[in-house]
Amino acid sequence: MSDRVVMIFGEGPHEIGREYEKCLTTEDGLPALPRLVDRLLGSPEGVSYRCFQLKRVRHVHHGRSRSGLARKATEAIRLAAAEEDCVGAVIAVDRDRERDAVRIGQLREGRDAAASLTPIPAAVGAPVETFDAWMIADAKAMRAAGTGEEAPHPNPEGLNQKEGTGGNHPKDYAGSQFGGKQGLGAKYAVIAHEADLEQLRRVCRRGFAPFAREVCDRIGPVVV
Repeated sequence: MSDRVVMIFGEGPHEIGREYEKCLTTEDGLPALPRLVDRLLGSPEGVSYRCFQLKRVRHVHHGRSRSGLARKATEAIRLAAAEEDCVGAVIAVDRDRERDAVRIGQLREGRDAAASLTPIPAAVGAPVETFDAWMIADAKAMRAAGTGEEAPHPNPEGLNQKEGTGGNHPKDYAGSQFGGKQGLGAKYAVIAHEADLEQLRRVCRRGFAPFAREVCDRIGPVVV
């Protein structure tokens, strides 16, 4: 029985699954992103996770100088705060070949603006270049998810070309290792459960490491 909820805002089913109205626990089999969050938090008892697609959060105007992504982040945190038993929010959006300021900077701007509207803590992150990079860094975890070879990428954050242009993209690389892109969500859930988080911090130091720090520092205190 869970008595605290952490809201997870992500981009697609590979990261957050498809059950957007249900509070999920570790016993339910968490999708990849909430599984990573749960592990970073030490798998606290009495905590469940509810996932939403950030793109479905409506833009709300909180100031002319703020970007659409910042406004979405602010509104996502406000929505989380309105949910019964919700104690924190986590937002992760692919950097997607943009400059850091375009993604993580705007997410932090929106998070900081929300702090004046609600006391609920929020952690934000921007995988470089996409969430898939976090899923191709650990040989043991990839093998557990069914890859035929021990073939983690040595520099997943360096895969920075457009998807579908020759393999130099995290999702293309994942597809090449798992025999295609179909079913990656289930495989990513296994990887998120098995991956060495310290290794992931080292290999994905620009995306995962700061995200992990935010989750631990901001959400950790409210779920202990």
